[in-house]
Amino acid sequence: MAGTIHGRYVYPLLMAGLFFACGREKEYPMVREMVDGIQHITCPDYPRDGVVEYDMVEDLSIGDESDDNYILNIPFQLMVDSKGSIYVLDWGDERMQVYDSTGTWIRTIGRSGQGPGEFYTPAYFTISAVDSIYLNDARNKRINVYDGSGSFIRSLRYDGSYHSEIYVDGDGLIYIQESGEQDMETLSDVLQVIEESFTIGRLAMSNAKVFTYGPFRGDRKVMRRQGDGVISGGSPDGPNTLWAVCRDGRLIEGYNMDYRLNVIDEKGNALFNFGRPYDPVPNPYAGRGPHLETKPAFGRRILLEEKGNIWLKLYTKDPENENETVPVVYDVWSPDGIFIRQVTVPYTISAFHGGKAYCIRRTDEEVTVKRFVLREK
Repeated sequence: MAGTIHGRYVYPLLMAGLFFACGREKEYPMVREMVDGIQHITCPDYPRDGVVEYDMVEDLSIGDESDDNYILNIPFQLMVDSKGSIYVLDWGDERMQVYDSTGTWIRTIGRSGQGPGEFYTPAYFTISAVDSIYLNDARNKRINVYDGSGSFIRSLRYDGSYHSEIYVDGDGLIYIQESGEQDMETLSDVLQVIEESFTIGRLAMSNAKVFTYGPFRGDRKVMRRQGDGVISGGSPDGPNTLWAVCRDGRLIEGYNMDYRLNVIDEKGNALFNFGRPYDPVPNPYAGRGPHLETKPAFGRRILLEEKGNIWLKLYTKDPENENETVPVVYDVWSPDGIFIRQVTVPYTISAFHGGKAYCIRRTDEEVTVKRFVLREK
């Protein structure tokens, strides 16, 4: 927290949870630090309940090039509703496919266009507690709302960020990212770096803005002049502020170059923040133009488990050759900011439901959506 620290005190927190090391039980050491009336929780660089490696045992696969209802072109996001139905947003075909819990196609939601219920280059979507679907129709600058049967209900106009996540809390309020200011640094005659910022708007179904959070630090983009044109782009491994909203309306956000996340209430007040020490991973592109020396601490999306646990995908070292497989590593945090375990799995997880993990899998042969049972090795 920037600024002068008032009323600061530090004390160790001795948790009831235990971990095992060197054959004997120890209490998990944490530090709580009050800074300007906000609780900072710092955990050790190891998890309370230890490190676990899971096999992912497939129990469902969706994808078939011989049937249009099962063709997955560029699936971008998937979610699972309360009944176990699987929703797959496909950028390539600009449609959302819905399958039941057995993998059987149920319906297609939307199509490319600007009419009611249609969308043009959709960004993200979310599913509410009552299984309504809210989709960020990015190019059309609106939010499309569908009921649980996939029928279009209405659109809400907004001037938001093109690649924004979208969330809905338990009260039906909508959270979406809005573009902010840009700071530009000129590195040479042909190279500029843009540091973006953004805010998060909370909207009611009436389309009235209820509250604005932020601003927060956004993408770091590079603009390079080439001939008569300009090439602009960000890095998937670049720094950004991640955010997510829980059903109870708590906002979780954190700049991923710092291993610390803030938990904010519905009035914008910081409740507490949490983090741990970490060793930055060297960036193999460091020294090439504006690339930073190290990668961020964790990836560009916060994954919320059904129980409310927070999964952060860590950045790891790049493979030394194309035949090397690098496992996926997650830090798992409890809703109250305790580093409970570290999980290694073969694939990136897109969603959880019913104790199972759902993934989008891309290989040279096929693109599929798969459901896995996690089985400890």
